[in-house]
Amino acid sequence: MTDTVFPSSIADKAAYFFKSTNYLTTNATRLGISATNLAKMKEIYGDDEHENSYVYRKINYDAASGRKDTLITARLEESSAKMIEILTIIYNDIPASVWTTDDRVTLNRKTGLPKTHTIPETPIKEKIFIDVDPRGNGLISIKARSDMESTQHRVPDTAKQVEIRYAIIQGKFPITADMVDKVRKTCIGPNDGCVSVLSTKATFTVQLDAMFIGYNFICWCRWIDIQYPTLAGEWSETHNNMIS
Repeated sequence: MTDTVFPSSIADKAAYFFKSTNYLTTNATRLGISATNLAKMKEIYGDDEHENSYVYRKINYDAASGRKDTLITARLEESSAKMIEILTIIYNDIPASVWTTDDRVTLNRKTGLPKTHTIPETPIKEKIFIDVDPRGNGLISIKARSDMESTQHRVPDTAKQVEIRYAIIQGKFPITADMVDKVRKTCIGPNDGCVSVLSTKATFTVQLDAMFIGYNFICWCRWIDIQYPTLAGEWSETHNNMIS
């Protein structure tokens, strides 16, 4: 737990907002969060369909290649500031006596009684096996499981989320002039400038722009507890599929 509640980098803020909004929604009744504040938080965080939401603007930021457009960056910063503002209001409205150790560790607050928490040190051991299924119109279906022989797709108890890192690369079709700054020739691994997406469910989708149809979607997945990212599991094998 650091002295600063909210991370400073764009990537760390994205992870924090994802974690905190899910946690506050799940524990809203116990924490006494008002319906108004909860609705406001969900509205600001939003989704990939509402252009004024944090999620929509973060997706636009990630999709922008090279040096980020000033307007795209400014809009993301605006939404980040709004997220910090509403989360601060919610945190300050929760009585100190209500806060548990898990609340303080998850939300990075020192509110309430002194922290008594044992930080795990063992990395997630479960392997991850994924099915990648292009569904058409740029939609990619992802299903993850810990047992290659199992038909059940679920996040193991030792993890909290699935992290997927992906890139759009050249397949059997050449990169046209108008796609040079949008499609890469290759991507050698999950740390090679990939887009990162987190899901609390083992079955989820990634919606790509239809302009990428015909190119390839290359990706890797791993089990992760975003609260302890250094203990994430190993990456899956490489999946490389044509976008339909």
